[in-house]
Amino acid sequence: MKRGLIFFVAVISLIFLLTCSLSFAEKPAPSFDLVITNGHIIDGTGSPWYSGDIGISNGKITAIGNLSETARKHTIDAREMIVAPGFRHAGTVGNYDSG
Repeated sequence: MKRGLIFFVAVISLIFLLTCSLSFAEKPAPSFDLVITNGHIIDGTGSPWYSGDIGISNGKITAIGNLSETARKHTIDAREMIVAPGFRHAGTVGNYDSG
């Protein structure tokens, strides 16, 4: 009886450990259509600008941070430039009478 219980507990423990190890497995690194690198990012929160990269996939911003090691199809180097993700130029938005 004791051996059966010990075997049962060992099997359950092994299953638990395998399940945990699979859930902590490394996820593949993201891949982007476009990465804008080295920009001075202004995010609209009122915080000072910070240097970083912006990853874009399927036309949407999917990551902001250090993306120097990620795969991408295209790169734009924004060194010494301000990048303001999500902002729109006020002069191009809205209805106005042109004439």
